[in-house]
Amino acid sequence: MKPEQADSRHNYAFRDNASASQRLDTLDEMFGESSREFVSTYPNRGTKLALDLGCGPGHTTRLLAESLRAQRTVGVDQSEVYVQNARARYPNLEFQSLDVTREMPLPPANVIYARFLLSHLPDPLEQVVHWSRHLARAGVALLEETQSIEPLDQGSRPYLELQKSLVDHHGGTLFVGPVLEQLSEIAELEVFHDEIQSVTPPGRLAGRSFSLNLQAWSDDAFVRQLHSPRELDRLKDRVHALTSYGASPVARWSIRQIMIRRRIN
Repeated sequence: MKPEQADSRHNYAFRDNASASQRLDTLDEMFGESSREFVSTYPNRGTKLALDLGCGPGHTTRLLAESLRAQRTVGVDQSEVYVQNARARYPNLEFQSLDVTREMPLPPANVIYARFLLSHLPDPLEQVVHWSRHLARAGVALLEETQSIEPLDQGSRPYLELQKSLVDHHGGTLFVGPVLEQLSEIAELEVFHDEIQSVTPPGRLAGRSFSLNLQAWSDDAFVRQLHSPRELDRLKDRVHALTSYGASPVARWSIRQIMIRRRIN
């Protein structure tokens, strides 16, 4: 599927309801520090425009604005719910409701940032090429995606299996990190930074994010086909118990952090 044909709304498995928004708040606690360290490695030289694709309720847009100090930072999300939420939270930042798989009516960007977005989109390699064509000359795309998730507690395993199945069902690829290795084979792109960062958030945060996801998925037809209401209740109890782990981790995320730019002929 070509970028102009894709519709990211149909591929996003995690919803934009209240539970989903709270989960993104929790994800910011889980991955905000590692993301900030990644973005800070970009050699900022007077960035005019930075775009945060799939900005959700605005946490990553704030991170990008604080880290790069660009003249203009814009958070972009197809969900009008998230965009309104982000505007309310961060009134000094700019947010627009746009489909990131289509042409965006914005100037070429010096920096494009996306975290955990490609896993929900079809044809992730084509999406990266599509985004790269929106970069200004010498512009850079900063991408963070999941390479793998290792359960460290048996209580997290059934949830993680369901999460992968759900994302796959909705046309995404939860572990899209390995797919991005192929970016180096695309002639028009140059990959100049590619590392795997290990992140082990506190169990209380991971358990909370799992619980919030299950709440957001409670009416998903695919989930209900896989699990009876009683089974879902047991799974909810199981992941809720993980919140009592405090600082002890229940899973280890391997995050692929990539920087690319377009080759200049």
